[in-house]
Amino acid sequence: MTSHSLREIDSAVAAGANPVEFRVAIDGIAIVVHQTNSIGELTIEELRGIYNGTYTNWNQLGGPDRTIVSYGRQSTSGTYVFFQEHVLLNGDYRTDMQGMTGNSAIVSAISADQGGIGYVGIGYAVGATGINVVNLKQNESSLAYSPLDEDAVLSGDYSLSRYLYLYTNGPPTGALKVYISWILTDGQAVAEEIGFYALPSEVVDEEMAKLG
Repeated sequence: MTSHSLREIDSAVAAGANPVEFRVAIDGIAIVVHQTNSIGELTIEELRGIYNGTYTNWNQLGGPDRTIVSYGRQSTSGTYVFFQEHVLLNGDYRTDMQGMTGNSAIVSAISADQGGIGYVGIGYAVGATGINVVNLKQNESSLAYSPLDEDAVLSGDYSLSRYLYLYTNGPPTGALKVYISWILTDGQAVAEEIGFYALPSEVVDEEMAKLG
C-alpha cells in the first residue's frame, strides 16, 4: 500500500469512518514505449533516471538517438504516487513530464510519440497497438521480468506489482457484503478479462474471512 492510501485512510478515520480494506485484484504497472523503440528492458535505476531527468535521450540507454518524452499520471492519481514512491524513491518527477488524466490517454500519446515512455496498469497495455511493453530488472546483474508474466507479477519478481483495493465503511452488510463476496469469487474472472490478475486462493480466503 502506498502512503497515498494511508493518508486517505487517516483522513477517513479523522472524519469518523471505519475503513475496512479488501484486496480485490493484482496489477503489474507496465512501462510502455513507442513500438519503434529498440529498448527492450530497463533497470529500476535507469527508469528512475528517465523520470527524474537524468536521461534525456534514448541513446544514453543504448537506444535510438531520440529525445525522451516522459508521460505519467496527474498528481491526484494513486498510480502517480505509487510510481513516485517505488521508482523515484519519493524524489521529484522531471519538470517536463506530461501529466495525463488516465491510462488510456498515456497509451494513446505514446503510440503517436516515437520518443515517448509511460507507465500504465497492465490492463491498459494488453492488446494495445503502437506500443511495446518494457521488461524491468532490479539491477544490471538480475533477471528482467515482464508485467505480462503472471507468475512474475504474483511472486513479486516483477518490480512494479501491486494489489488493487476497495474500502468499505465498517464491515460490509447486506447487498454490499454480497457484492464484495462476488468480487472475491466470480468477479475474479472479470478482473482477468480486463487484463488484471486474479488473487491467489490464499489471499481470497483471507479477504473472505473479513466478511464474517
